[in-house]
Amino acid sequence: MRNCEKCIHHISGSCDSWDCKMQTLKEYKAEVIDRFADEVKKTYANMDIPALEKTTVNEVLSKVSEKLKR
Repeated sequence: MRNCEKCIHHISGSCDSWDCKMQTLKEYKAEVIDRFADEVKKTYANMDIPALEKTTVNEVLSKVSEKLKR
């Protein structure tokens, strides 16, 4: 059973989403952090820099994003 009161789409006593996917603030925060890290990785991948440096940055971004989700 869903706890709609903890869902970010539950506004003013009802759901503001037609097809609600039940999402907590913690889940939404993790999703945003992952999307941000992915975009940074994509941007960095298109830059003209050595492959080893790109790998290092990707590893660091992954670790930072996991820490931010806690």
